[in-house]
Amino acid sequence: MHLHGVSVFDGLSFLVAVFAAWTALDLFQQVRSHQGGERLAWLGTAATAMGGGVWSMHFIAMLGFDPGSPVRYDLTLTVISFLLAVAGSSLAFLIAAGRANPPRMILAGLVMGASICAMHYVGMAALQTSAVLTYAPGLVAVSAAVALLASIAALFAVNQDRSRLWRLTAALVLGMAVVGMHHVAMAALTVAPSQTAATLAPPGAPPLLLAVGVAGVTILILFLALAVAMVDQRDKLIAIIDAGGVGYWELALPRQDLWLSGRARKYLGLARGEPFSARDLPRKLKPEDMARRTETLERALRGEGDYAAEYQIRDSGRWLQVRGRLIRSRSGKPIKLAGVITDVTDRHQAFAALATSE
Repeated sequence: MHLHGVSVFDGLSFLVAVFAAWTALDLFQQVRSHQGGERLAWLGTAATAMGGGVWSMHFIAMLGFDPGSPVRYDLTLTVISFLLAVAGSSLAFLIAAGRANPPRMILAGLVMGASICAMHYVGMAALQTSAVLTYAPGLVAVSAAVALLASIAALFAVNQDRSRLWRLTAALVLGMAVVGMHHVAMAALTVAPSQTAATLAPPGAPPLLLAVGVAGVTILILFLALAVAMVDQRDKLIAIIDAGGVGYWELALPRQDLWLSGRARKYLGLARGEPFSARDLPRKLKPEDMARRTETLERALRGEGDYAAEYQIRDSGRWLQVRGRLIRSRSGKPIKLAGVITDVTDRHQAFAALATSE
């Protein structure tokens, strides 16, 4: 018999697929705007959101699958199906994150569509039941075509513009690709009663355990969506600060890891991508400034006032005003010292010229 009909699980799976696609494409924009290790970190996060969303969508829909006999899932194949979705999404995003052109977008879409298909059919192979499952080859080919073409279309859509409308369009297309592929593949499925006793439960994990796993992955995607929204707002704020001619810096505690915005790095005379940490400050500041900096920093870390100092950079002679404030968690624990860097060279030159004239 063929299985038809729409259940509440189908609607929920569609919502999860679209939400995961939206989150992954948002994260993908972060991939394209970073380099080096940060780029790979964002790539892995985007792939986890996309692959996890595809995997969750499939198994949410499968919770409503009833072949007329008890169902269990092979844990090894279930995990492999998840890894296939994540690995395929990683490769697709890595290809699409390069120089944008039609051949790359098509190749990335083919990789993503193929990973969606692989996840589905390996996930179906994980299903253990006494019923006999067979597939119609023609509809299997159609399901693959749906996944491939819609994935290509989604990546082309997100590449056109970074506005929310385009990302929503891409997310809907990609969500429909996943759900459409699933339903066409399920339409290709024929379930026949087995000669064995249908009442005996096959070996494997029960659907309830699978539901817990799906819920966990879905919650992970929710957290990723929240994180990317926070990062997006932070990036916009830093861009506005930089546009005003002011650099931004953060000193994460307790390790005192230093992060500098683009303009702050420019003021310090650092090349794009050049490694720089708090331990590298002695080569930029004068020895007497380093002693003053240590005293000012320790006072700020004790919460005895804001960080405020002016330094002259050794190699460029540029004067910088550095201001910062201690940021605490809700429990009162110091989490970072953050502030701004302003170029005050003109002011010092004006004072010097005045002193010379006098």
